[in-house]
Amino acid sequence: FQVDGGIRRYRKELGQAQAIIAISDAVRREVVRIVGPLQNVALVHNGVADQSLLAQLRSTSHARWAQRVPFRFLQIGYFHPAKGQLEAIEAFGEVHRRFPQTRLVLAGGGRQEDVLKRIRELGSEHAVELPGFVEDPFVEMAQAHCLLQCSRHEAMGRVTVEAMASGIPVIGHASGATPELIQEGVTGHLYRTRDQLVALMQERILEFDRTRMLGAQAQDYAAEHFATEVMVRGIVDVYWSLLPKAMHSP
Repeated sequence: FQVDGGIRRYRKELGQAQAIIAISDAVRREVVRIVGPLQNVALVHNGVADQSLLAQLRSTSHARWAQRVPFRFLQIGYFHPAKGQLEAIEAFGEVHRRFPQTRLVLAGGGRQEDVLKRIRELGSEHAVELPGFVEDPFVEMAQAHCLLQCSRHEAMGRVTVEAMASGIPVIGHASGATPELIQEGVTGHLYRTRDQLVALMQERILEFDRTRMLGAQAQDYAAEHFATEVMVRGIVDVYWSLLPKAMHSP
């Protein structure tokens, strides 16, 4: 992606803004890097579901845990080298050799040629599913036990929070905004190397009851921090702060 109008115009517009809303601290740091020190950048994470949908997801999240086999890992995202599908496949190949009753679902659009080639080379065709673009990510998440977020440089990582809201833990790469979203050992895990990813995937299979507990904690955390209502309150607070004090209600 390129900034519309060029980086100079982008810098100028940001510099003239009375308030800037960043969807993550990673984005806030990037804005400061481009524009320079600013005092008017507010952090408001995206909301992924309202309280009604969160309640619905909570009421159905127990169903996945009744089926331990096959243990399903899920990754959702546009197929692109930076999204990490190849890393997920490589790691899953090692995991699957030790735990044959596992599956990996790679959902998303984009060019899949390199991914399909690597799947064939590893002989994993029977264990890796590619459903393509999914309109409703919660449908795939309802059948999964753990989400893999192998993407680099995520501005926020909406799918990470959607997985947490669905009630499953996330194993995410420690880059971009992902570390802001995952509480290590509470809602999921962070990794830096493929060996770490493999070890964490195996841990989640072996410690099935703890995996379920992490999913429940992730769901609670998502409801508290990433509900649509929370996002709206954050944005309204920023707008409200710009009004003259004389316009504020008593």
